[in-house]
Amino acid sequence: NTDSNGRYHSDWCSMIYSRLMVARSLLTDDGAIFISIDDNEQENLKRICDEIFGEANYIGKIAVVNNLKGRNDKKDIATCHEYLCIYGKTEFAAGGMPLTEEQKLKFDKRDEKGNPYQLRDLRKRGRPDRREDRPNMFFPIYYNVERKECSLEPQAGWIEILPLRGDGSDGRWRWGKDRVKQNLSILEPRYSHISGRWGIEHRVYLNPTLNPVCNEDDEEELEERVSKSKSFWMGGDLSSDVGRRQLKELFENAYFDYPKSIGFIINTLYMGAEQDSIILDFFSGSATTAHAVMQLNSEDGGNRKFILVQLPEETPDDSEAHKAGYKNICEIGKERIRRAGKKIKEENPLTTQDLDTGFRVFRVDSSNYEEVEH
Repeated sequence: NTDSNGRYHSDWCSMIYSRLMVARSLLTDDGAIFISIDDNEQENLKRICDEIFGEANYIGKIAVVNNLKGRNDKKDIATCHEYLCIYGKTEFAAGGMPLTEEQKLKFDKRDEKGNPYQLRDLRKRGRPDRREDRPNMFFPIYYNVERKECSLEPQAGWIEILPLRGDGSDGRWRWGKDRVKQNLSILEPRYSHISGRWGIEHRVYLNPTLNPVCNEDDEEELEERVSKSKSFWMGGDLSSDVGRRQLKELFENAYFDYPKSIGFIINTLYMGAEQDSIILDFFSGSATTAHAVMQLNSEDGGNRKFILVQLPEETPDDSEAHKAGYKNICEIGKERIRRAGKKIKEENPLTTQDLDTGFRVFRVDSSNYEEVEH
């Protein structure tokens, strides 16, 4: 489907529309679809997905820098990124990304048992942060400076602390009374010489099991060992050059010009899959998705399964893949899964004894329906 084709965009839209209709029918209610796409059709893709999945189920679009050097296939701009378009079914909630080493360093305090934590303001920042927004989250907390204790009950000599905004107007806490009462021991009031007022911070532990559990009436927070995905992904492990090197570690040649990296697919798994999810890739190409699923399972003990779909596109006669005996793309993908599974087990023998790296291959047969001309 070259751009010289007069129906270039129409043909592409017709091709992707039917596939996305099927994809939606296969999704669980809490499932999501992640579509990697460049500039050529991303605007048309958004319109089609809005129709099929519904505008309300649009999760977002992430710009992914996958070529820092830039591709010089355009006249005026060297393209460095592609897009990751995400839609949920009806009940999808995105998972968080693991903390980076830089983020972990911010947990620079230690409690009495040596557990690392950082402090976060208990007062709600950013809208909706006014008292009238959540009246039940405006209440005083009392503090004894000498004993360093907090209480919800007024006591003689204790300081009353209210969630006041920067302009002195009434604000609100991020927690309700019940949650504050359950977690008084991790509150740390602070006096600001700039504002001349007391404020309250609370501990956020690096180990999520030490953090307080959200009540139904409180605003939910991500576990602190993960962070909400940003709308911009950048990093060496996301580039197509890394994807090529990862293929070369398994084969003598990469065989693909711009294969997805394992790190890129793993990021989508963090956001969209549970440890026992089924991941379907119906443009599997170099089978990076299978490699990434097995890799992540080996790291966190997950039991994710993959289904890959790929048309048996023939390799060109003069290509390195054809010379190596791979007659079509599917043959490369199957061999990659074998070699990747073996490599993962060899590199982590103690933790991958029960890792399932096996797979089955199914081929679509010709239809048993007779062709009928109308």
